[in-house]
Amino acid sequence: MMKRNRLIAFLLAVLMLSTALAACADKTGKNTGGEDDASTPPPETDDGYVHDNLPDGLDFNQREIKILHYSDTNFCDDPEDTTEIVNKALYARDRAVEDRLNVKITNLHMPYTWDTRDAYLNNIRASVLNDDGAYDIVSGQYATMPGLISDGIMLNLMELDYLDFDQPWYVKGLVEETTIAGKLYFISGSINLNSIKDICCLFYNRDLMETIHKTRDISDIVFNGDWIFETMDEMVLASYDDLNGSTTVDEADQFGYIAGDENQITPYTQAFNLKVTTMNEDGYPEITLNNEATYNAVITLCEFFHGNKGVWFNKGSGTIFQEGRALFTGAMFSSAKALTEEMNNEFGLAPMPKYDENQDNYYAALNEGNTLYGIVSSCKNPDEVAAVMEAFSCESYNSVEPAYYETALKVRYSKDEDTGAMFDLIRSGVLYNFGSVYGFIMNMLNIQIRFAVALNDTNWVSRVTSVEKSSAPLIDKLYEAVVALP
Repeated sequence: MMKRNRLIAFLLAVLMLSTALAACADKTGKNTGGEDDASTPPPETDDGYVHDNLPDGLDFNQREIKILHYSDTNFCDDPEDTTEIVNKALYARDRAVEDRLNVKITNLHMPYTWDTRDAYLNNIRASVLNDDGAYDIVSGQYATMPGLISDGIMLNLMELDYLDFDQPWYVKGLVEETTIAGKLYFISGSINLNSIKDICCLFYNRDLMETIHKTRDISDIVFNGDWIFETMDEMVLASYDDLNGSTTVDEADQFGYIAGDENQITPYTQAFNLKVTTMNEDGYPEITLNNEATYNAVITLCEFFHGNKGVWFNKGSGTIFQEGRALFTGAMFSSAKALTEEMNNEFGLAPMPKYDENQDNYYAALNEGNTLYGIVSSCKNPDEVAAVMEAFSCESYNSVEPAYYETALKVRYSKDEDTGAMFDLIRSGVLYNFGSVYGFIMNMLNIQIRFAVALNDTNWVSRVTSVEKSSAPLIDKLYEAVVALP
């Protein structure tokens, strides 16, 4: 108990430090972030800890709560793992929830890849249909978990006691966009670190930036709100160099932008504020990809990825960026750790650019590998499990998230104050959209822009018209299924 108390005290100290660092990283008073902030501002408290509204004295008599984790980085069961601050925080979180609610948390992990996604989901389905009690809470990939909803595998979280979706540890924009007919089946936020790790961004090589473009970084451009796609396009082209003198573009050259595969196209949907769907006045999602703005964006991206000589696209990225032969690369926050360890040069961080000067804010995508959590419909004590989920999220918000975001990401993997402030700006602009989250079960509606750009298909109207015909009935089908669920 003494060690546990010391660890909790240490994490509270980390939280206090992170608050001070966040204040220092506020570069300007200008709101250049997104319109769907990750959460509501936390209330001020005397002890620096944001408290939940769970009633005092909850006691669940050592009930075992079984949690299936899609990502093994969201839990730590090893009390001897003292080398990593995030693992310490994860371990302490579970013990704090156990002590508070008198439960036993059992963390389970099933290996997962995109190729084994069906086996993963079928394992959850089988557990629920067989009523074997293997899981209470399950998690899974953003792109695939919604496929469980219409089968009645998940509980409607809106009907459970103790969950308070106005709290800052839930992603408000995601709750609003993914609620169907007043029902909500999955949440994300502080309960999983992937909601931070999987935020898409750009990294750039500061030495090349200084050599080619006569500036060490682009912080002033970004913080002034002037970072637009045309500017990046010009910088990328100017950065190309035929290093081996072959007179042809090949992997040995220097590039302005590395996009090893077509997945790096997807974040531009959010960066350019293109809505896959838009909620109508009745709260029903309508497909909104067939418009001039999306058409222009597709043309612009096709010209960039296929026509700009400075772009190395869809041929594998290797170690070109790490070796210092590329100005920009698309990545996620989690890449900061590897780049810190592997790069020959110092890197900087930037948001995805605005489409043009008429776009008000910078916007960011959360990669489809992000994690969603829900409670299975075979759960025997759902309100108690909901209380655990709420406490779990609260503890994560107060200790785990600061350990990763404020201490590891913004201090250990940030080269200077501007980089820390850039993390804040990008995170504030994350956008959530019904069509982006549920698109994979609607004929891959959410990645049609990626498909078009990857194929250099500029006949957008024809493509999106065809997709609408097949996807719209699937939206109707999902809504009908959810309405019919108890």
